[in-house]
Amino acid sequence: MYNVFLLANQNNGESPLADAISRAGLSCQVGPDLAPVEESEASSQPDVVLLDLATVGWGQARGLVDRCKKLRLPVVAVLPREGVAEYDPSLNPDELVLCPILDGELLVRIRQAVYRVIGP
Repeated sequence: MYNVFLLANQNNGESPLADAISRAGLSCQVGPDLAPVEESEASSQPDVVLLDLATVGWGQARGLVDRCKKLRLPVVAVLPREGVAEYDPSLNPDELVLCPILDGELLVRIRQAVYRVIGP
C-alpha cells in the first residue's frame, strides 16, 4: 500500500481526491503545503505526492513540484478536464491524470510515477 500526500487547498476539510485515494485502498494525508513532509524523517515520508491543480494555483504548483523533485518524491498532477486547454507541460510532474479520475487509473498512475522516480 502506498502512502499518499495530497497537496490541496481544501474547502472545509473535504476533497473528492481524498475519497478517490481511500477507495483505491491507499492511505492519505492532506495538506496545503509540503512543510509536514519536509519536516518529517525520511522513514515517515509519503511514497508519492498527488497535486490537485483544481485547488492549487499554477505559480504555487511549480514551486511544489520543484520541492518534490529535490526530495525525490514522485508527483502525480491531477488536472480537471475543463483545465486541459490551460495545462502547461513545463510544470513537469512525473505523471498527469484528468479528473474525475477512475480509482483503478489512480493506482496505476501512482505506481508508474513511483517507478519512474524510485525504480522497482
